[in-house]
Amino acid sequence: MKSAYRLAIYSAAFPTVLGTAVFIAWTVRPSDLLFSLGFGLILSGAMLFVVGLGSLVSYIILARRAGVSFWRPVGIAMALLLGNLPLCAFYVVVVMEVANAHFVIIKNASASPIEDLVVTDSYKNAYEWPPVAPGETQTRCFRFRGEGGVAYSFVAGGQRQDGFLNGYLEGFMGQTHFELQLLESLEVKIIGRLPDNSEAEYERSGRKNTLLEYLEYCGLGEKEKPI
Repeated sequence: MKSAYRLAIYSAAFPTVLGTAVFIAWTVRPSDLLFSLGFGLILSGAMLFVVGLGSLVSYIILARRAGVSFWRPVGIAMALLLGNLPLCAFYVVVVMEVANAHFVIIKNASASPIEDLVVTDSYKNAYEWPPVAPGETQTRCFRFRGEGGVAYSFVAGGQRQDGFLNGYLEGFMGQTHFELQLLESLEVKIIGRLPDNSEAEYERSGRKNTLLEYLEYCGLGEKEKPI
């Protein structure tokens, strides 16, 4: 009888403790490994939930046969088992929200201000950007829609420049950081995945979104809205 109850408690505690540990580790240092591990824990947690319920049913049957009161321990075990559901939902929502945010960094290393800057996603949603002064760096948070190129357009030194921050944006867990540098010569340098771009120098950025970065630039879920 006691072994059945212990199994129910362990079935509830295991996904709670390990899932929380993985979530905390992910907020400190996000990685694909931790993301996959978290997904695996959701599946194992669902199976353990069934195991825990089965163990509780077994415990109730044995307790009734032995004439032992079981409502309080069963209530505690059920609270632990059911408590995993909202906790798991919270972790999933936070991870997906943070992981799928997009950060655009504009660095102006020239002597001219960057003006009339507009960033446009593949759905033709246009996002206006305030002027970027010489020597200034600005970072803003977006949620780009669809799959395709993310374009930019701005005026600096009396000339308009157009191009792509990314040749192709994946819609799920893809590239998240796009950095545009305006050099002293007024040439554009893109830091990001831009595989077929003849108009700007580019480099690969493999940065992962962090919770602290999200809170700093996105606030509590408020991202830039298209014009």
